[in-house]
Amino acid sequence: AEPPEGFGEIEGEIVIVKQRWSAFFRTELDMLLRRLGAGTVVIAGLQTPNCVRATAYDAIALDYETVVVSDATSARSGKIHVSNLEDMAAVGVRIIPTAKTLAFLRTPYEWSGLPARVSGRDRRGPTSPHSKRRRSGRIPSIRPLSSGLRSRRAG
Repeated sequence: AEPPEGFGEIEGEIVIVKQRWSAFFRTELDMLLRRLGAGTVVIAGLQTPNCVRATAYDAIALDYETVVVSDATSARSGKIHVSNLEDMAAVGVRIIPTAKTLAFLRTPYEWSGLPARVSGRDRRGPTSPHSKRRRSGRIPSIRPLSSGLRSRRAG
């Protein structure tokens, strides 16, 4: 599928062509993010109960801090959209609006002031090298990419 007008590829941009609902499934996204040192994935797109949710769950399973931009995602109805956002929040996905995401992108790379997780339990368990960071409630800093990174579904 082709991106909507105004969302074409930018020279030097990294594009991940996804084969299924999740941007991680059968793509090189995880390897690329790890090589770039990224610890956080910010998700926007369509459809909340399908591609957005599948990507968010895979990101959580791969131990990324995961953020879904609530007003930059959608579903067939508001009820379906909200229900899926609530489900994702319950497993540790941070749900924030575009304004907070943009404010974050314009400031030093720190997620201060974001709402706490719905689940206070550490998913990784006490033996994880990251569990102390999780319990502190702080999201690790994000390294900005020198070029953009997007995924698109194979057409």
